[in-house]
Amino acid sequence: MRLSIIILLAAITFGACQSGEKSGSKIIKLKQSGAEYTLLKKGKGQKGKIGDFILFSLFIKGNNGKTILERIEEEKWAKEEIKAVDSTTIPILEMLYSLSEGDSIKMYKALEGDKRSPGLEGVDTLIYYIKAEQILSKEDMDKKIAEENAKQQEKLKGAKVVEEQIGKKVADILTEYKAGKLSSKIQKTENGVEYYINEKGNGPKVEKGNKVEVGYYGVLKADGKMFDNSFGRAQDLPFSAGMGQMIKGWDEAMLYLHEGDKATVFIPYAQAYGEAGRPPVIPAKADLVFYIEVHKVNK
Repeated sequence: MRLSIIILLAAITFGACQSGEKSGSKIIKLKQSGAEYTLLKKGKGQKGKIGDFILFSLFIKGNNGKTILERIEEEKWAKEEIKAVDSTTIPILEMLYSLSEGDSIKMYKALEGDKRSPGLEGVDTLIYYIKAEQILSKEDMDKKIAEENAKQQEKLKGAKVVEEQIGKKVADILTEYKAGKLSSKIQKTENGVEYYINEKGNGPKVEKGNKVEVGYYGVLKADGKMFDNSFGRAQDLPFSAGMGQMIKGWDEAMLYLHEGDKATVFIPYAQAYGEAGRPPVIPAKADLVFYIEVHKVNK
């Protein structure tokens, strides 16, 4: 995860100047690269030294207000070892190495050209917010990783119980569906994908381009065999709704759901992996069933 975030930020052409900045913010120019960023708030913590680790939260939004990436919770913080700055150091790393614990910064990236990647439609400028949450010595970092690993192992034990419970629920739903007992409760999307709301949530509706986080359990409609699920990993699946990152039937069904919904989606093979399937996991012409819990919708 660390590498993906650094790669994502590495291409930024730093820009610090935008109208409407709050008073008290300060423009910082990096010595090696000459890049600039805005220091929004000066932290009261220690400055890192070579060999320490900086843990930072990250939030990216478009100039239209759309959330692009959010890693605010502690378990999602990125980390980077502080190293000496030289001519090969990319600006994002030089900036991170310069921060003190508690510093909050802001920077801008103007997008070039007319074409946009999925999820960036209508966005002309990306706005990045980064906060140096903690600076730890290598010894303290190793201790923190060991503690996190121990917590994850405990979390996975509980996840296996949840996985079994969800598996039984999905099996019962599929049995009722095949027996015609859900006919009056089944709804259809515009393209004929069927879905059943197990429990109705009260959060915002999923709209195209929203960043969502879901738990899912997928089975083959023919025999109920589970081929993949997120519950056993205790890890939600994040993606941009309706942007082609998922199979067609899933993408379409998501736009009918709300945050907090627990739903079962019945996807015909033409809206899934087609005639070929995805052997050996998904057979040819396989209709699929997904139980989905919409845990978060980022507008």
